[in-house]
Amino acid sequence: MRKLICLLVVLVFFCVIADAQFGTSRLTNNSGGTVTQYQIVVIDTTADSSFTTTNVSRNGQCIGIVASTSITNGSTGKIVLFGVHKIKITGAITRGDYVVTSTTVGSAASGGTTNPVGACALALDSGTGTDVWCNLGVPLGSVDDDPFIVASLKWGG
Repeated sequence: MRKLICLLVVLVFFCVIADAQFGTSRLTNNSGGTVTQYQIVVIDTTADSSFTTTNVSRNGQCIGIVASTSITNGSTGKIVLFGVHKIKITGAITRGDYVVTSTTVGSAASGGTTNPVGACALALDSGTGTDVWCNLGVPLGSVDDDPFIVASLKWGG
């Protein structure tokens, strides 16, 4: 038991030292500008381990959300790939809506509740033109059979 506790303490220590965060990855900003926290980003198909921004609604190459305060072009920063995180939203969104890329660079929008095409998350909050808690990396399609998602939608996160 003592060895297990020591192992857990060492593991946590190294995660803190390495600035590790589950559900994130360090990727390079290849957008041509600075991105800020909570912006939605897509895979950069021209460079390895990189992301860019888009102004295409329902872009199916959504990779995640900027976790760092800001990431300048050419720099590396944390991107949330899955889990519960805030996302910058343009327009109105309702808890349970699919979250998709929008025509506003770096902002997401409501994709409604019936069409998951291009969706990368589910909204756990409602709001208009604000940062909203969302669940990234959930299986898209019917969420009725997933007790975690149903509970999140019912109780607001």
